[in-house]
Formats: sequence, structure tokens, C-alpha cells
Amino acid sequence: MTSKRSKHMLWLIYLWFLSSTACQAASEPAGDSLTAYTVTTATGLTLRLPGYRGGPVYYRDRAGTWVQAQTRGDSPSTTQLTLAAADLASGATTLVLNKPEWVQLDDAEAPRVVRVQCAGSPVALQNGAAEVPALSPGQVIEVQVEDRLNRISLAGTAATLNGMPRPAGPGLTLQRDEGNPQRAVLRYVVPADLDFGRQELTFRVRDEAPVSPPAEIALSYRQFGVETDGDGGQVVFHTPAASFTCAGTMRGIFACDAIGAPAVRLALQGRGNFQHPAKLLAPPKVLVDQPDRKVVSLKPSLVFDDSGEPVQQFELELICEIRTAWPGLLVTTRLTALEDLPKSYLFWSGFMSGDYYEGSDGSRGQWHPRYGDIKPQGWIYLSPTAPDRPGAGVVSDGELSEYLGQSLLVFTKPQSLNNPRKGDATQVSWCYFPAASRDAVSAQATAVEMPRGDNE
Repeated sequence: MTSKRSKHMLWLIYLWFLSSTACQAASEPAGDSLTAYTVTTATGLTLRLPGYRGGPVYYRDRAGTWVQAQTRGDSPSTTQLTLAAADLASGATTLVLNKPEWVQLDDAEAPRVVRVQCAGSPVALQNGAAEVPALSPGQVIEVQVEDRLNRISLAGTAATLNGMPRPAGPGLTLQRDEGNPQRAVLRYVVPADLDFGRQELTFRVRDEAPVSPPAEIALSYRQFGVETDGDGGQVVFHTPAASFTCAGTMRGIFACDAIGAPAVRLALQGRGNFQHPAKLLAPPKVLVDQPDRKVVSLKPSLVFDDSGEPVQQFELELICEIRTAWPGLLVTTRLTALEDLPKSYLFWSGFMSGDYYEGSDGSRGQWHPRYGDIKPQGWIYLSPTAPDRPGAGVVSDGELSEYLGQSLLVFTKPQSLNNPRKGDATQVSWCYFPAASRDAVSAQATAVEMPRGDNE
């Protein structure tokens, strides 16, 4: 059992250590910050602060009001004060030493967030949080804060990324306004040492008052970019809204994590049975590598569906593009005949839907167990395939068609390649993305830039 006297002695030793630290901080050239300690006692206690020769000591009384403590000096280098349990709320209080003149102790307000910008674009917070566009390494998040009563604390800023602290340094700085230290800008540089995909970023910014709450900002974003494995067997495109994986034998070519439907796939028919893409003939080739735009060329081999045997009737290239301004993946399929061929076909399948779709004219259509063109053309909203999934949007310069119920086909335009000769080329493009509504697809249809093809 610990006696009342021994409890007080423990506090004396603890406060002596803390007060020594406080005196060192106060003696530094930039020593303009107060020192605050939390004290808990059930009986009240007397504290000696060896080494503290500073000014007043403040504490919060039972009513929560800041009071200057009655102190006396036992010696030229020691300050002593007594706190009665009746003066404290639930036996606890905060002690403040080294208070600069400008610090307002009666400040119970968090700093106000004035603005948030991500890569130069404004972000609107809802209850201190926001889902922001995809960001690339090196892009900057800026948060401007302002406090009504106190200066922004340079030491009171903290950041976490996916629950892990991010240290202050070149990638995380807080700069007070030279003319008004109650305003400051927090600057965060998106690091390159992260996994792609969704990131959860939080900031906490405090003022110099000892017990005021921090301003808290929570931002969610996706690390934008293209990820490949060592041998190029898998390529993942990370967009603002989803990740699209091109992997394996590429029979199911692009799988979208957010939509959750089966992977979309490409089919060709020239001479003989259907063909599909297989392994890449070469590593992915980067055509454009900008912070807000990535373009990659994939050149897969082709095999017959039924036997898996290689076939060399066509040369196939997939030009894949993502942008921070788009939620989805834009794929341009370029096909060149390597020999004279009979009537041929190129189409994409696997764009799955729920019970209905909505067209660009506002009409709602029901799927049918047959093949059939969809009118009008240009883009389509596909309803969700499951209650916990979003719908999807497809924007295309090809021909949109039904495929035996609740599935979309994207053909070339026209649908068939009429007796292509050696060297003849054609292409078709589509952009696929998760979407909550027809209006969301309509907005993206305006934003997406379809490449011009040789067959236009």
C-alpha cells in the first residue's frame, strides 16, 4: 500500500523532472511556448518545482476557470505551490508554466479550416472530411487554418496516413503567416513510397492554448498510377474511383475492383474459331507519364478459344489511358490484319448489368435473352449487379449491343470487318467506370476524349 506522503513524494520527483525540461525549453531562443502538465490527485498536494524561477503558475479550478496559483519561493531556484482537492474538478487539473503574454488561456475553440486544396483544386469538407480526386506522388495538399484567439502551434500539428504517423519534414510542413501568426498553411506532399489504391489521410492542427481541441481534417484519396509486376504479367491501373487489373492469360482482360462484375474480355473472329488475347509479347510500354495522365501500350499474343493454340491472323494493341479527371479506364483496341481474311469480328463482352440500363436519351431499357442493338448509342448506364455495388458507365465510339440478357457488347463500327486485306487496320474505344446514376455517366461522357481512329 502506498501512503499519502509517498504519493506526494512521487509527484515531487515527477514534477522536478518535468520542470527541468520546462526550464530548458524556456531558455531556448525561440522559447515563446508555454508548458502544460496534467495533474491528478484525490487529496490535494503541495508541489515543489526545483529549477523553475519563472513567472506565474496557472491552473483550472473546479468551475473550469483559469486561476493564478499562490506560489512562494523556497529558495532563489525553487518555486512551491499548494493545490487543495476542493479547488479541482474531479481531482484533476492542468498546470501552465512559462505562459507568454499573448496566449489566451480561455480558448475552447479549435482552429477554423479556411480552405483545402489538392493539386491546386479546391476541396469542400463535410463535417471535416472529404473524398478527394486521385493524387500522384509529388502532388501537394494544402490546408489553411485560422484561430480567433491564439497563434497556431508549430509543435501541435500531427498527420497520419492509413493509421500510421507521418513525421514532420520536407513532405509535411506547417508555415505560420508572417503578418498574422493566428493563420497558418499546412503543406503535405504525396509520397512515392506508398502502395497504390485507397489512402486515408488525417491532419490535426492545434493552437497554443493548453486545452483547446485541434482542428481535424480527414481526406480519402486513391494513389493514382500504373502498377506492374516484375515480368509484366500483371498490370493494374489505379484511377480516382477504382482499380482495373489486367492479369494472367488475359482471357478475362480487365477486372474492376469497385464494380465487382466479371472481368470484361475481348473476342476476335477471323479465319476459324474465336480468338482471345493471351500473354503479353513484351513488357508494357509507357507512352505518357504525367502526374495527371498515364498512357500505356499492351501488345498481347492471340490464341484460339477452343485449343489455346497460337494464331497470327491479327496484330493486337491495347492503348490504356487513365487520368485524375476521369473515374475509369479508357481502352483503345487497335487491330491490324496480318493476312487477307474473310469477314471478321472484334467485340468486347462482360460489361454486366442489373435488371435494367439507361440510355443517353433518358430512356430505361430492360434486357432481353437475345442479341440486339441498343439505342441511342454513345454511352450507357448499367444498373448495379448487387445491392452493395455501384452501377457502371460505358462510354464508347463503337456499337453497343445486348448479349443474351443483362450483358453489354461493344463492337467496332460497323460491327463486322468486311474482308480485311493484309495491313488493314481498325480500332474501337471504350471507357468503363463505376457510376451511381445515369447523370454521373452523362457527365463523364462529356469529359472523356475518344481517340480518332483510322477507320473513321
